[in-house]
Amino acid sequence: MSKISRYSPFLLLLFVFAVAEFIIRPIGEFSLNDDFAYARSVYFWDKTGVFEIGNWPAMSLFSHALLGLAFVKIFGFSFTVLRFANMALCLATLFYLYRFILKYHSSTVSALICGFVVFNPYYMNLFNSYMTDLTFCNFSFLSFYFLHSYYKSKKNHKLILFFVFSTLATLVRQPGIALFFSFFIVALLDYFKNKNVFPLAISILFFLGGLIILFFFEVKIFGRGSVPENYQSLFFSKSDNPSWDNKQHPELSSLILGENALQNLVGKAIRILKFSGSLFLPLFILFFPIFKKRFVECNKFVFFAGTFIFLIALFAINNKAVTGDIVIDLGLGIESTVDRLYIGTNVQHGSAPILFDSLIVLFVIGYLLFLSYVFSAQFRNFFSLKPTLQYLVFVAMGYLILISIAESSFDRYCMFFAFFILVFLVQKKYTHSRSSLILSVVVCILIGTFSVLATKDYFTAARLKKRIRTELITSLKIPDPEINSSGEHQFWDKTLSDFNWVNWDHYNDKKYLITRGPIPQFETFKIYTYRRFVPCGTDTFFVLKKSDKNLN
Repeated sequence: MSKISRYSPFLLLLFVFAVAEFIIRPIGEFSLNDDFAYARSVYFWDKTGVFEIGNWPAMSLFSHALLGLAFVKIFGFSFTVLRFANMALCLATLFYLYRFILKYHSSTVSALICGFVVFNPYYMNLFNSYMTDLTFCNFSFLSFYFLHSYYKSKKNHKLILFFVFSTLATLVRQPGIALFFSFFIVALLDYFKNKNVFPLAISILFFLGGLIILFFFEVKIFGRGSVPENYQSLFFSKSDNPSWDNKQHPELSSLILGENALQNLVGKAIRILKFSGSLFLPLFILFFPIFKKRFVECNKFVFFAGTFIFLIALFAINNKAVTGDIVIDLGLGIESTVDRLYIGTNVQHGSAPILFDSLIVLFVIGYLLFLSYVFSAQFRNFFSLKPTLQYLVFVAMGYLILISIAESSFDRYCMFFAFFILVFLVQKKYTHSRSSLILSVVVCILIGTFSVLATKDYFTAARLKKRIRTELITSLKIPDPEINSSGEHQFWDKTLSDFNWVNWDHYNDKKYLITRGPIPQFETFKIYTYRRFVPCGTDTFFVLKKSDKNLN
């Protein structure tokens, strides 16, 4: 096969992806979700030469900010440049993912599986932001890619690259330490089997090296006196932070390993598994012939018992409302502080239950197909698996455990787990039929269309909200401190100062609000509308002014 024909399906995928990005138009001087905090670290580093996490992020953040800084040094600082930095790393990783899958499947199937990833709603939303999720996922996959190459070629320089990218992943998010630990466990199993000392010795050195790097990173961060309030340390407790106030932050005064530990662990793990179904669904539809074969040959009792238990767990776990997750975390529109406080009552925005329920049904089907696939397996000796497969199992389990004991959990965290399970699954030459291929493409188009249009809506709403705020300040001469336009638009004002924490989650001391609907004590001052696609129709931003009788 010539190189052109070998990579032509991937080039076609990139073309389709470029069309999607043209539709989304991911440019604009505004933040999305929490990436104002990560942008602020890059800005501060660029201006002062000092890396500083700030009081919002909970992760190590260093290599994510370093990626952004590299682009800022070349193109100058802007939110658009930072998004392009994230996109560049994603596209480079996507190329290596395609090359990896190509080792096991045809070029057409490899490109299609890559399409399942890039047109997933979580990936699409995160790809067009400067969030840390995909940077962590990308560095982690690249570390695995070179570890996989090492097991294939036994060339030691591949291990060096594995160490480098594992370190970069850990310096984006602390759970990256699971990459080192998983390598150690796999090398230990290999030692018991083959008495091979070299991989074990190297794995121990790498694991210790990863711990030492993270330890000294945290020593440096915690040694500056101004300790990030939300930072979740592996080596320091909240009591090591002299500025930490347990009375002010009782919900964060300790990790969740307390009286409700098991409930939290299971609940967060099920949450991640549930939303992973958005990526599992098209993959299992594509390989449905092999799934049917496994079902016919499986232990029916184990199959039905295991699937039933996880189905019950899915509905027994008290997750947040479906629409709340998708509206906020997938970015079907940018919310205001007031909307976040009143998300249960101010529901004019994103009120399309049939759309959201239909989407979550697809996610749950993917979740159940994955669990059914697991429980239809002919359980065999774990030691018989290839080292790369063992490694992926330990990475996925380690990630679930570390995220589950963290102090936060979001549906977008599913991306790492789902991605690595997908990498595990593709390391076998599954068969597919013409009908399963067509159906998987159809499902991918359905989910992909939602992903593209929803992300487009996110940018449309963000641009409008920025324009509204600018008009209030410049045209109507309203002082900025009197406006609450949400944390995403007012947490940080592009200076060297830290975030504006003053009353960010309140509105009673504000004279003007930019929100999705009317609330008591405020009267409608102006109304702005825009065309949205998910759900299709016209959406509204209200500028509310505190009524005269409520002014102090």
